[in-house]
Amino acid sequence: QAGTTFNYTSTSFSALPSGFNLIATADNLTPSAFTAQVDPAILSVWSWDAVAGTWYFYSPLLEATGGLAAVKAYADGHGFLHFQDYGKTLGVGTGFWVNRP
Repeated sequence: QAGTTFNYTSTSFSALPSGFNLIATADNLTPSAFTAQVDPAILSVWSWDAVAGTWYFYSPLLEATGGLAAVKAYADGHGFLHFQDYGKTLGVGTGFWVNRP
């Protein structure tokens, strides 16, 4: 694959446009750890599970206000998968959508 390498830092990440951005990382991080590194103001992180036919969901705002239990309750209530329930991380082989304000 060809392309320009993008190193995720809080400064460079803010250069991405608002809305949804499809990205990937070689670091094996939980969504919590990823958003803490780049931008805690991210609205949500999504990753598609083709086998289950649904999305993994994470929101730093929900975690900040109610812990991972609040993220799980939202995901479960809307038919999404909770990253932590399945040990799902953001790493090699996982593309994910980040919704920026």
